[in-house]
Amino acid sequence: MIQKYFQREAPGELDTKTMQRALWLSDFLKLEELGMQIIKQSILPMLSRENVLIFLEESYTKITSMNPTEEEDDLSESWNLLLTESLDLAAKNFPLLVRLQKEVVNKLDDFIVDELIEKAFKTFSAQLSSDNSAIIEFLLERKGNINPFKLLKLENSRVTNKEKASFMDPKTLPTLTWNLQNLRDEFYRESEVFPILGCYWILCICRFRKENNLCISIKNTKNPKEYDESSSNSYYNKNKYFVNPSKKRIPNQRNTEDKVQPEVIEGRIPNHCILTLASLIRVKEIEEENKGVFNIVSLLTGSKSQTVLRKIPIQDLPDTEGKLSIEIYLRVEYTYSGILAFISKNFDWLYNCSDIIGLTKSEFVILLKHKYLNVKREEDVLAAFCIWRKV
Repeated sequence: MIQKYFQREAPGELDTKTMQRALWLSDFLKLEELGMQIIKQSILPMLSRENVLIFLEESYTKITSMNPTEEEDDLSESWNLLLTESLDLAAKNFPLLVRLQKEVVNKLDDFIVDELIEKAFKTFSAQLSSDNSAIIEFLLERKGNINPFKLLKLENSRVTNKEKASFMDPKTLPTLTWNLQNLRDEFYRESEVFPILGCYWILCICRFRKENNLCISIKNTKNPKEYDESSSNSYYNKNKYFVNPSKKRIPNQRNTEDKVQPEVIEGRIPNHCILTLASLIRVKEIEEENKGVFNIVSLLTGSKSQTVLRKIPIQDLPDTEGKLSIEIYLRVEYTYSGILAFISKNFDWLYNCSDIIGLTKSEFVILLKHKYLNVKREEDVLAAFCIWRKV
């Protein structure tokens, strides 16, 4: 194969082991052009669910071992392309992979497994009929044969640690910024509809004396018939915050675009699905940089109800002359949503589990409101409520 490369001949059809060995040989010999050729001409066209885990692990190993100089070259772009394509293909076939290649999946780095599961749930989130039981069962076994409620608690800790650190990183740009003026005494304001995170949303802010709080909320809304691009002037999303901003560089981003453009939504999540948001809200007038309030909230898509992201006691608000600038960091947590959906689908046998007490009030309410909550008798819901309240 090396000879064919120097003779400028096509490498021909190669099997998986040959492609794998040739790829690392080109890397060892510093033949960047050959490596790019192997990835683009041989591996990507032949990538399948049978060999995808092999090249997923190879590309991840290579990218995480790159030095800063290597990250900027064309070969790095080829490796990132291989990683991205491998992640997408493996995520689409993840339920099958955990059944047929469980041992191989279990040997993958935790970071890669988390990415795969997140992408898998995101892929299937728009398909109400999809069965994600295999993914949850794999997770339950991987975490030590625990129950779904304990799994949700572990996911809460994982999301909190990861996203809170990411949101507070000075290099992370806000998902959007909302600048408000003329806020006097009591008020209620709604933003214009904006597309982000796979759905259309409206932000709400209100302050009423009887409640003694300033409340910042979000609600899901329908797709407007005509989306006015000029309405995005109050918001920005320069880093297109739909990719994990991990310092492990998956995948490598090179976004130098300064012009603000609204997100194009593909595969809109249908109504009645459980959606979980990780958020950090920072009010610039009352907080120093890199501070804010982190929260994890769940909601039902299509619901007209508002979901509170943050409450601020009125006495904590200084005189801002009616102006507020709110920085909002958002990310959809598809794995978290998937676990809640699994609990809802299997509530008929999970309702009497003592670990149900770990659900937050909002999560328990979301489950009760979920259109697809699986219960055989009304008495089961009452029993679940009694256990949750420790009655």
